[in-house]
Amino acid sequence: MKNKSKKPYFIPYIRRNTTRHKIAIFGQKLSNIWGVFQNYGDIMDSENKTRHGKPDTGGKVDNMSIKELRIKALERFNEKYIHNMEKATNFSNRFYRLCGLSERLFYANNDAEIYNRRKRWIEEEEEKESKLLQRLKNELKQYGLTVYYFGYLPTITELVDGKPNGTEALARWFYNR
Repeated sequence: MKNKSKKPYFIPYIRRNTTRHKIAIFGQKLSNIWGVFQNYGDIMDSENKTRHGKPDTGGKVDNMSIKELRIKALERFNEKYIHNMEKATNFSNRFYRLCGLSERLFYANNDAEIYNRRKRWIEEEEEKESKLLQRLKNELKQYGLTVYYFGYLPTITELVDGKPNGTEALARWFYNR
């Protein structure tokens, strides 16, 4: 018996004809298309050993790894706001834990299967998140900072007249699972 499926993509462990399956197929198609464009850029700039007009950094931003970028951000955060490296390290570690917790809860709350299976765990983690957020906000207030959500991940921002003004004191985008 021949396989008469006309779908060229097979996504393992996801039931067919569900929304997740359709999204996964769409993502695969996009990644294939994007791969073609990336290869085209590499071929075009192969003489100069650059990628899209910029020097090849080997996957690092400005020749720095995530760890180096975090250290640089921590030093700037300490210099500008805290003036105590031990406290600044403590705040940044707690902040990145909060980012990880927020990300896990975001995905758990937006996936029906996980939400229905693990309601009690999600409720406990949400309580943990709110306690951690309140403690961090209260301790950062004395430095003129607060934790604010512009998206689904928190950001440490400056306080102006008791309200966050949008200036990032510590960047959330260095959080990388």
